[in-house]
Amino acid sequence: LSSDGIFSSALNRGSIVSELYLVSLDDYNRSVGADETLADGEALIYGIPHAGIEKLKTVSLNGAVSLKIKHAVSRQIPDGDAVSTIYPITVLVVPDIDRLENTLKNADPNGSFDRQFFFMFDTPLDSRGQLTLEEALYDGLDTAARNGKLTTCSVQSVAADRVEFHGTFGGLFYLGILLSIVFLFATVLIMYYKQLSEGTEDRVRFDIMQKIGMTKGDIRRSINSQMLTVFFLPLILAGVHLAFAFPMIQKLLTLFNLYNTALFAAATIASFLVFALFYAIVYRLSSNAYYSIVSGMGKE
Repeated sequence: LSSDGIFSSALNRGSIVSELYLVSLDDYNRSVGADETLADGEALIYGIPHAGIEKLKTVSLNGAVSLKIKHAVSRQIPDGDAVSTIYPITVLVVPDIDRLENTLKNADPNGSFDRQFFFMFDTPLDSRGQLTLEEALYDGLDTAARNGKLTTCSVQSVAADRVEFHGTFGGLFYLGILLSIVFLFATVLIMYYKQLSEGTEDRVRFDIMQKIGMTKGDIRRSINSQMLTVFFLPLILAGVHLAFAFPMIQKLLTLFNLYNTALFAAATIASFLVFALFYAIVYRLSSNAYYSIVSGMGKE
């Protein structure tokens, strides 16, 4: 489905703007507990995710069917396969999916139209019980597939998905925290000891200036002016760099099915503020140590 609401099964995979799913109105209402109604030629629409999809007024399917979009809906049918794809998904809810499918097949006999059926249910079982039930369902479906009653099938449970999610992203999360701490402390130590070494080199010059009348207040103001530039100019440039890199990082995150831009922006700002806080603490410690070194020689 292109951004202007035109679908064609002749598009190759590389030109896809959004994949298109069709759902019957009865299945949609039953799955999400809604009470939507549609007339012939109308459809409901939502995206997973698809910014701007709510602006479409009509959708053309293979040039054979034109559907008027009644409105965009916020409630979505849970579909792990749709959420995990790297392509945006557009879902059309139509009143009669059988008639629509026949019309599309007649218009394009060589087109590919796959049907998927989902059966979702809650269970009072704990995580271990869910895993046991999932294994039993797998065995039953495997037997049905061997007997030719099924072609492709899969089973998903919250417990199994949680284990897989923690196993995949838990290690990455730990590694990210560890590397962040390592690089943060490396930055802190480099800046701190760099200022100490420069203070040792500058103490003779400051001692000479004290002997010709430079006061402690003048030394403090000179040090603050110098260190404010040294410390916070890189921080400001890092913020500007991060702001320009934000769109590219956001696109990379979509490859991991992370589409919450507001959450990503909040996490980015929070990370920058934490880094700035450490910068401020190191600045205060370094300026005090630098001042102690360059002003102490006058007392000797």
